[in-house]
Formats: sequence, C-alpha cells, structure tokens
Amino acid sequence: MNKRSILSFLLVGWSMFVFGQEFEVIGMEVKPSDQSAQIHQRNDANGTLCGMVRVLLNEPDVKFEGSYVVGESEFFTAGYNLYLASGAKKFTIKHENFFPIEIVLQNYGIKSVESGATYELTLIQKQTTGKMEEGSVEDLVKKAENGDNNAQYQLGKIYANGIDVDPDIDAAIKWYQKAAENGNTDAQYDLGMLYYYGQGINKDYSKAKELIAKAADANNMYAQFRLGVMYEHGFGVSTDLKKSYEYYQKSANQGFLLAQNNLAIFYNLGRGTEKNLDKSFELFKLAAEAGNGFAQGNLGRCYEFGQGVSKDCEKAIYWYQKSADQYCAYGQARLGSLYIFGICVEKDIKKGLEWTQKALEQGEQLAQYHMGICYQKGWGVKQDYKTAFDYYLKAAEQGSSQAMTNVGVFYASGMGVQQDLKKGVEWIEKAASEGDAQGQANLGTYYLNGYGVIQDVSKAKSLFEKASEQGNADGQAFLASLYLTGNGVKANPNKAIELLQKSANQGSAVGQSFLASCYINGVGVNKDPKKAIDLYEAAAEKGYPDAYYNLGACYSSGVGVKQDLKKSLKYFETAEKLGHQQARQAVETIKAAMK
Repeated sequence: MNKRSILSFLLVGWSMFVFGQEFEVIGMEVKPSDQSAQIHQRNDANGTLCGMVRVLLNEPDVKFEGSYVVGESEFFTAGYNLYLASGAKKFTIKHENFFPIEIVLQNYGIKSVESGATYELTLIQKQTTGKMEEGSVEDLVKKAENGDNNAQYQLGKIYANGIDVDPDIDAAIKWYQKAAENGNTDAQYDLGMLYYYGQGINKDYSKAKELIAKAADANNMYAQFRLGVMYEHGFGVSTDLKKSYEYYQKSANQGFLLAQNNLAIFYNLGRGTEKNLDKSFELFKLAAEAGNGFAQGNLGRCYEFGQGVSKDCEKAIYWYQKSADQYCAYGQARLGSLYIFGICVEKDIKKGLEWTQKALEQGEQLAQYHMGICYQKGWGVKQDYKTAFDYYLKAAEQGSSQAMTNVGVFYASGMGVQQDLKKGVEWIEKAASEGDAQGQANLGTYYLNGYGVIQDVSKAKSLFEKASEQGNADGQAFLASLYLTGNGVKANPNKAIELLQKSANQGSAVGQSFLASCYINGVGVNKDPKKAIDLYEAAAEKGYPDAYYNLGACYSSGVGVKQDLKKSLKYFETAEKLGHQQARQAVETIKAAMK
C-alpha cells in the first residue's frame, strides 16, 4: 500500500433545510512527478498552460466556481480533472445536496497554481450531527445568543466560508468557540483543526489536540480518525502507534472507510498491535466493497500474496482493476507489476509499463521502484543503469525500503552512479532497519566479508536470520553457508541443506549455486554432479557470476558434463565480465591449455 501522509482541514458552507452533509478535505498536495497537466494541454484565455487539480471525489454533478476556473471539468470514475489558470489561489466546490466549500490553496502550503503543474485534492462526504436551521443569518444569531450550540456551530461555518456574508475568520472562531464550549463535537473538531493549521489564530498543537480529543471522546468518528493520523505520524504529538491503533479502531467501528483501511494496514504490519492477517483482510474487504480505492488495492494484494485469505489470482486482478479505475496509483502500480513480472497473468511488459506509467504520473513509489527494475534489466525499455538508479532513488526518498536496498547496491558497486561505498552501506543499513529482508541479507554479506564495515560474523548471522525468518531466499542461502562451514555457528549440514532447498525452490541464484556445490562435493547430500550442473545453469541464467565460474570449472575438468574447453572458456569469460575476481586467471589458464 504506496502509504501517503493524510492531512485534513474542514472547510464548510451553509444551506437551508439540509441535514449536515458536507465535504471534508483529506489532503491537497502538489504532485511534482505527475505530468497530467502537460499531457492534457488546456490553456487559459492568454494561451498559458493551465495547472490541473485532480479532485478525488466520487460524487456526480459537482460544480467548480471561481475566476481562475478554465472551461468545464472532466469527470472520471474517481473524481474530476479541474483546470485552473496560473496564479489561482482559491476556488469553490458546489453541489445541491452539500454545503459549498471554498478551497484556499495556502491552507495546504500551496502559494498559488503554477502553469503545467498537477495537484491532487482528496475529499470525503461527511455527515455532521447538526441540522441547518431555516431563516436568515440574523435568525441564527438570535438562536446562537440564546445558547443553541447547533446555531452557534452553523454561524461558525457561515463566517468561515463567507456564505451570504463577508468571510470573517474572527467571527467564525468566536462562534466555533461558543459551540465547542457548549459541547458541539463538530465545532470542537473544526476549531481544533483551525488551531492545528493556525488559520486565523496562532498555531497551537496542544489546543488542537485537546479539542479534537474532546470530539473523539464524544464518539465523533472523524475526530477519532484524525487523532489516529496525528499519533501515527507525530503530527503535533509524540508518535504513539498503540494510541493511533486505538483511535483508528474506534473510528473504523463506526464505519469510516479510511479508518478501516488504516486499521487494516496496522493489523497487516503489526503496527501498534499484534499482527493479524485475518483481521487485516476482513477490514480491507469491508472498506473495499464500500468503494474505497486504497482498500481495493490493498485487498488485491491480500489475494495476490495469500495474506489472511487463500491466494486467488482472479480476485487479485479484479480488485487491482477496481482500484486502478478509481485512479488510485497504488492499484495501478500493482496491476502493472502483475503484467511486468508475469504474475497471475501472461507476461506482458508493454501492458505492465502502461499501467506503471499511469501510477508514475502520480508519483507512486512502487511504480518508481518497478520502473527502476525495468531499466536495470532492460525490460520493455533500453537498459540504462543511470535511469534505473534515478527511479530507485526517487522511490527510496519516498520511503520504499526495497528501493533503499537497490540504491545502496548501486552506490556500493558504482552502477549508474559514482561508486561510494559509504553511501551504499548507509542506504542498505536504512533498508535493513526498515525491515526490508533483501536489505538485511545484503547487509549481512557486508558484515560477513568486512565490506564497507568492520567484519562481524555474529552481526552477519543475526541479519541472515532476520531475512530468513521473512522467507527471503538469499538470507536463507547465506545463513546456510554459515551452517555448512561452521562459521560463527556449530556446523550443521542437514540444516544447511534444508535452508538451501528452500532458497533454491524460490529461485535464488545464490541458493541454487550453493546447493549445486553441495551436490558436487557430497556435503549434506549424496554426490550428484548432473543435478549440480542443472542448478548452476539455473543460477547462471539469472546472471550470478559464481555460477558461471563454477560451470567453467565443471567443463574444464569434465565434472557432471563432458569436458569441453571451449565452453569452459566461454563461462569463465562471462564470469570475468560479471566481476568474478578469480575468473581472469581461469581464462588465462584455459587459453594456455587450448594452444
């Protein structure tokens, strides 16, 4: 789940005779990697390229108003593409069944719309507890002055958004304050968010938390969700995953879809609570079936990997497609990965790259990581290590631990970037600390060999064990190597073979090559040179240098195959090109023997 930080600010308007249906802004952000505005190419009256706001709101018949709005918005499955002239600072969203809402860009850290830039605005439909009163603002004032906390709250909204009055943030705060003091939970929440962002009032995280907590304690599910976000990310409070989990749970129990999705992630990862894939699956399913695009992508992942449910490729594809159709970048990236790697579907790199590109336009880190793989391997694109590194770095900077590992490997080896072993180790250490199993396995090899770090077999063993416990094939193979040699552990060939078979069965070139050597030498298994050759060849197909070197050795001496010096030379030369340190001498030896 591409996990994004969710910010919220409640801006609402006023309408007569309507129960409190309103839109709430979950977040607005610039998408620097998204080229949609430039692709759609809509210009303002002066011929200047517009900026584009992707408004994620699954509600038909929404209208957008403002002097900077250019032409009609475009409706798609998950929302609207809204075009704004360069310099736009605000616009209004209207719908006959909802309070109008004015979006002021500076409230979200955006000075104004830039030409050709793409932004994303996420909203939800929010039900408030109060009912709008019939009559004028003057009528509301009378009721408010008589202590009607609902009228006080409505006045706060009216003045905050300038509905039938001039906007007056001081008046809005005054009435929100009165309503909050009189126990109106919506006012407590809205006023808390004003303090949180410091709009019209000095920013005060402590006061914000106090007000939002009051609303949460009164069972306001939006306030409960917001506290969950605050405690998860340390927004104005110390990070506390246990408290975050508790507030997400309270909100989710009331049916708030975003809370259900976030709670499911906590169960899936064991954050703030014990890991429980069954509960995670049920919550993802609940939110996905109710239409939440993020949950749909996560549910697809459950079916793809069999998390909390039996693996089901058909259902994985179905939910990824549902998510992708809602313009959810994570769903698009996961759907693309199926086609790129040939998982659950026939491999189709072209189709996979099309979906990956859509997710890339939104800056999705998983798509950046997968595009890095494609450029590294030359899948569907011209092989380019520098471009691969650039994509890995983008994903790593967004928090992808898998990408962190690859960035570290590229720095350490000088692939696509100037070699910098220190930076390489730093990135791999970061990946390992984030729990990336491949990063743990790679860092383990560094400690095992004293590469970029002080040699420490004990640390290497610990890292291999962590990676192995997560099912990482390379971690299993390297841990097995310790048990084969008795390096840092008591030698145990049987345990080593068990680990190597698991590793090889997962397709690890390291595991296949190590296991092949066991069959060559009869360590932990009966000698079987032919089986060894098959394993070496499987590892060589993945580009593993040791496998090419060992195949060269087998053909030079006729072990498991008929002696063939030409083939031996070919394998040794390939091993040399891949960086095997002993291959150069082997090449010279074979050439001398062939004269």
